[in-house]
Amino acid sequence: MARPIVLFIAGMGRSGSTLLGDVLQTFDGVTAVGELHHIWGRGAVENWRCGDGPLFREHPVWQRVVAAVEASEPGLTLAARAVRVNDLRSNRRKLVRQAPCVIRGAALAYRAEFEVIYQTLADATDAKVIVDTGKVPSHAAIMQSSTGVDFRVLHLVRDPCAVAFARSRTKQTIGPSGQAAQMQKFSALMTALRWMRRQHEVEKLSRGGVFATLSYEAFCQTPAQTLRAVRNALGLPIEDAEIDRLGSAQFARTPGLAFSGNPCRFSTNMTRIASDDRWRGHMPWYNKALVRALSGARA
Repeated sequence: MARPIVLFIAGMGRSGSTLLGDVLQTFDGVTAVGELHHIWGRGAVENWRCGDGPLFREHPVWQRVVAAVEASEPGLTLAARAVRVNDLRSNRRKLVRQAPCVIRGAALAYRAEFEVIYQTLADATDAKVIVDTGKVPSHAAIMQSSTGVDFRVLHLVRDPCAVAFARSRTKQTIGPSGQAAQMQKFSALMTALRWMRRQHEVEKLSRGGVFATLSYEAFCQTPAQTLRAVRNALGLPIEDAEIDRLGSAQFARTPGLAFSGNPCRFSTNMTRIASDDRWRGHMPWYNKALVRALSGARA
């Protein structure tokens, strides 16, 4: 059985990972699955709605995935699996510092579990590449040493002021049991501190395996050119002809398996690949200055 390639998008929330995943999903043999580390919490336990319509527990692909995991490690409840994920995320700095050499106990079980998840997703969708937009470094730190999947990391970096502005605004999504929910908001101060820490944590992953960096702003300006560079850097099985279709900077959005994250996962329209720069005119100057100062990023 061939090892599936897992392209893990690392970085901050509200950095454009949903857009990037949706674009990549238009390529032959690529399946984007959203923020996969939420599979037990938002997925199996809270039953969020998938981009292509069904609630998580009613979706045939996710039913197949859950059944495969339960067969590989019987007796562990869904709630216990969710707790294990949360516990490992709370220790992300320790995991990033130690990975891939010192992973034991729950982390080892976690890695085996996600190997089954990725492999089952590849089998169920006939995908050569699974795009996981999970972003959190702790997940990547554990999975980089996997022998069951070919794990590759793409660090997506967006201007911290744009991230701070996006994270300060109210945004609705579809949450537990298909009900309306509001995505969490953060202050400029909190986002700046998290942005700086997240960049530091993700950069450590470059020592553990196949790794590349992508600027969100550059991707929006020249999507075909930047994705060709990513394809080459990470050795992804994507043809030039497919990338060239992005020369018009737009694509036909197709809802997929994602059950968590940005509500645009439900969109079915032609989408222009463009950076949302409203922050430049609407973000207070003092918040811009604060974010620049704390993140170390230039204007």
